[in-house]
This record gives sequence, C-alpha cells and structure tokens, in this order.
Amino acid sequence: MSIDKHTPGPWKFEQNGHDHNLWGDGHAGRVLTIRDGVIPMNSDARLIAAAPELLEHLQTLADYLAEAHAEDKAADHYGDEDCSYCRALDHARAAIARATGEPVAD
Repeated sequence: MSIDKHTPGPWKFEQNGHDHNLWGDGHAGRVLTIRDGVIPMNSDARLIAAAPELLEHLQTLADYLAEAHAEDKAADHYGDEDCSYCRALDHARAAIARATGEPVAD
C-alpha cells in the first residue's frame, strides 16, 4: 500500500486580506488557502499548523514508550488491558495510523 507523505513541517499560518494561508516548510509552498469568508478560528489554525510537529513528536514518544515497556515488562504480555504502557502505546499508534493513512489496528 502506498501512503502519501504529508507536506514537511513546520507549517505556518498567515492571514492576507481575505485569504488565510497555511504554508509548508522551505520549498513545499502553500498547503491550504481558505477564502470567501470561511475563516478558521485562530485556535484551529494553530493546531493545524502544528500537526506535522505533533505527529513527529508522537512518533518519537511511541518509540520511547515501546522501548521503556520492553525494559519494564515481559514482552509476552503485550496488549494487556491492565498495562498502562500497552494502553498508551495502543492510543499513540492508532493516532499515528489515522494521521498517516495507515490502517488502524483494532
């Protein structure tokens, strides 16, 4: 399965008259333009602009959590609903999958 890559971050949000633009890093250019009076709330715009960085850091945290889990617990219990490592890792991996277009595990 081929997964499209998102525009590299960081992104920045700017208002120019009636246009609201979301710009990708470097040569990536404009990611999104919103016009005609459809104006996102500033809090939504900031969240959208932070998405690439949030994804990158969540991936790093998930890797760290998996490593810490392996050091702390027996590997044969993965998926134990009573294990806080397992629950947190499952949530992080599901969010990463949704953000990257990968299938979300049940």
